[in-house]
Amino acid sequence: MQFPNPIQNQLIKDFIILPFVLHLFERNLQVIRQSPLKMKEPYLQAMNGMMDRMIRDIARTKRELHSMGIYVFSQNRNETSLDYQFKFKGYYHQCGLSWNVMRYEVQEYMKKYLCCE
Repeated sequence: MQFPNPIQNQLIKDFIILPFVLHLFERNLQVIRQSPLKMKEPYLQAMNGMMDRMIRDIARTKRELHSMGIYVFSQNRNETSLDYQFKFKGYYHQCGLSWNVMRYEVQEYMKKYLCCE
């Protein structure tokens, strides 16, 4: 059985986590729209630009995974983790990320996209 190398593992993790971060930013965008801020437009423009970049990154990650023959095809949420399955070189793999790890990873990705790192 073959396993993905660290770069491929990172791409798989990106493909799993980035949609969660995007969803979080979408919710935050709605909060900003509904807030009593007087000058919302710069915040909205910055958030929309960041979300566009994130959507492009998700698409690029998916293309890269497919070019390497890696297909993430199942995600299952339960009380303790996000479990996912992927196919790599003809073999099926199951992995999971605990919600504590997901929370940490989502925060790290948020920092990255907010240009804090």
